[in-house]
Amino acid sequence: MNSSVKETTILFVYGTLKRGFENHPIVEESRFIGTARSVQPMAMWGIEFPYVSDKLPLYPIFGEVYEVSEAVLRLTDALEDHPRLYQRSVRDFSLVGGNVIAAWIYLSHAQLRSKPLESGEWK
Repeated sequence: MNSSVKETTILFVYGTLKRGFENHPIVEESRFIGTARSVQPMAMWGIEFPYVSDKLPLYPIFGEVYEVSEAVLRLTDALEDHPRLYQRSVRDFSLVGGNVIAAWIYLSHAQLRSKPLESGEWK
């Protein structure tokens, strides 16, 4: 492998990593691909920050898609406490315009006992 080639990956963010939120500086230098929604229905919970589970298929989750470096992915893994608090998984997302893209998403595997939010759009 050529060491000058930078590895990148596609990441879907739905909470505090989105533009306008406190953790966005972690991904702001990454290439913004577009806004998107999950193809698979999921559910969102949260007050101070959101968490998503694919165990309850209620509605699409809305967010942003970025092409991130391995270094940025390590930072987001640390922020999301992957794999302890959130599990990074690949799911399909529909971009505005209709193209479908596979991307990593952080899914919660905590016991979800409270009522989910009314929609899959964080704030």
